[in-house]
Order: sequence, then C-alpha cells, then structure tokens
Amino acid sequence: MERIIAKEFLLDSYKFFTTAHVLNIVEVPPLFKVKLTNTVFHPQGGGQPNDVGRIIQGNAEFRVQSAEHDRTDNNVWHLGTFTEARFDENSEVQVEIDENVRRLHARLHSAGHLLDIAVQRLGYNLVPGKGYHFQDSSYVEYIGNLVEKEKGVIELNQECEKIISETEEPVNAVILTPEEASKCFEVPSYLNNEQNIRFVKLTNEDKGCPCGGTHVKSVRDIGRIVVTKVIKKGKNIRVGYKVE
Repeated sequence: MERIIAKEFLLDSYKFFTTAHVLNIVEVPPLFKVKLTNTVFHPQGGGQPNDVGRIIQGNAEFRVQSAEHDRTDNNVWHLGTFTEARFDENSEVQVEIDENVRRLHARLHSAGHLLDIAVQRLGYNLVPGKGYHFQDSSYVEYIGNLVEKEKGVIELNQECEKIISETEEPVNAVILTPEEASKCFEVPSYLNNEQNIRFVKLTNEDKGCPCGGTHVKSVRDIGRIVVTKVIKKGKNIRVGYKVE
C-alpha cells in the first residue's frame, strides 16, 4: 500500500524538487515560517543539519534558511525570507532544495550509520549513542570503552573501506506500520504509537534501524570514510570522521 506522507525525502533522498500547496504563513520577525502540504526539505534533527533552498511562485521567492520539524502534525516549517512578493495560502508553489548540500548531508549521515556496521563487524563492545553528522566535525558517540584507540582508528578505516568495496546491493529504506515493522525489525518501544516507521538498511547484513534522515542510494555513493580520531568523552567513546 502506498504511503502518503508530507516528508517526501523519506521516500526518496535524491528527490530535489516537488510541487506543493501553501498551508500556513506565519511572521516571526525578521523571518517568516511557511508550512506546505508536502516538502523535500529535511528539518534539522537526528544529528543531521537541515536542507537549504527556495520556494517559488512566479516572481515570489522564499529563500529557506532552515527547516524545523513540527511534532503536532509531523510536518515541516520552512524558515526564511521573501525576496519580492509573497505568495498566498492555498496557492501552488515549486519547492527546490540545494542538491549539492543534500548529497553531502546524505553522505555524512550514511557514513555515520556505516560506522555502526563496522563497529559490529569488528566485535567492539560499543553501543551506538548519539551522532553528529555536520560537515565541520562529524562523529558518532558510543556507550562503552575502547582501550587501544589508535588501533581502533586503523581498524575502523580498514573495515569501512572493506564494507564499501564489497557491498553491491542498494540501500534499503522502507516505511512500515509498527505491526509490519515488528515482523522484520526490532522496533523500539518508544515508536509503538507511531503511525508509520521508516527503517533503513545500508547492507544486507545490516540489522536495520529506525531513521528519519536522508541517505545515499548505495554505500559506494558515500565515497571514502576517514576516521580521524577515537577519543574518550566522559564515560563514552567518540569516533570522529569525514568523507572524501
């Protein structure tokens, strides 16, 4: 059954354009907030930055600086400024994100997930915690400890390179009801009340996890993952990385 959702990036991370209708326009000086029936803009969240781009209608252009998740209806607020005329509510608009920014964010985000797979394959006693998938200083933080940190940097780089070179299947992202998901995945209890849950598998051996971010079509689209450091962060281990 086809899923009808407002966040189109959940169905296709490489969709950079769409057509939508304006639901609300709210002024929050010096910016405006715009909500649409549907969008390709990813809001900041899950350790991933928001998309940037524009919403246009004839001479009216709204430059989107940031996007925020609205938990009341699981939609997205677009924050930015009008360059000339404003468009009206209920009118049709064209929605465009910056393709290069989206592709970079998807690579960085997928690289963080691939690190989790490498950690599992290496048998490290580390549990994934939070991730930060911004270009300036990407990292994944794990609960646990890694005594030989310099060795860990070498092994993680080797394992990531191996996974990317060996993986031929595409990244698999599916949107399921909690009942459907429970037949294929381990569903966290905090998601049991959700109407739809998106699960992502980067490789066939990957167990998959619930995720609302953007991802590459194939792990080879990530390019090269370079683990730059493994450091102790309180009681946790932080693995810093970049993509090339």
